[in-house]
Parts: sequence; C-alpha cells; structure tokens
Amino acid sequence: MSLLVAAGLAHIAKIIVERPRPDLFPATVSLPVDWSFPSAHAMQVTAFALAVLLQSRSEYFVAKAVGATVIILLVGVSRVYLQVHFPTDVVFGIVAAIGCVLAVRKLIFEQRSLP
Repeated sequence: MSLLVAAGLAHIAKIIVERPRPDLFPATVSLPVDWSFPSAHAMQVTAFALAVLLQSRSEYFVAKAVGATVIILLVGVSRVYLQVHFPTDVVFGIVAAIGCVLAVRKLIFEQRSLP
C-alpha cells in the first residue's frame, strides 16, 4: 500500500510542480519525458524498503536497515549522476516516501484498533 501511495504522490507532484530535468552537461542516458520533481525512483525504492523493513522483526534488523539505506542512497546518487534529477528531487522523494510509509502504517494500525 505504501508503494502505491508513494508512486501516486510522485506522479501528482510532477504534474503540479512541472520542474524540467537538469541540463548541466550532455546526458549519458536518454531523459524521461515526464517532469523532474520529485524523483519517483527514490520515492518508490524508499517506500518499498522502509515498508518491508518495518514488517521485519528478526535479529538481523540492523543489518537489513543498513542494507536498505545503502540501496536507497545508491538509487538516489545514480539519479543525480545520470542527470535525470537534481539532488533536491531525490531528497524530497526520500523524505516524502518516509512520510507516506508512516502515514499508511498509522492508518492501518488505527483501522485494526477499531471495534
């Protein structure tokens, strides 16, 4: 559920903000046709990793958290390196995804506690 909310929010924000893609130097890959802000890749990987991590109750939680953080950071850095996003696009995507996951989690647990 968190992944769907984050993906939807990313695409709605792109339509509202309409920020063009970076154009600092020739792109190494073909640029996507949609807007730059926020990074949907950063939002989706963060939402997925955090949602899975919050479901984990194993003794390896810290190792999983470190692994998830590394993956999220690698995706974010790759988006900036490939010049498809500004750093602020990625940072906002990560922060917004954390908010999405926490909001969905709160809603789910509130629903469970209702009589």
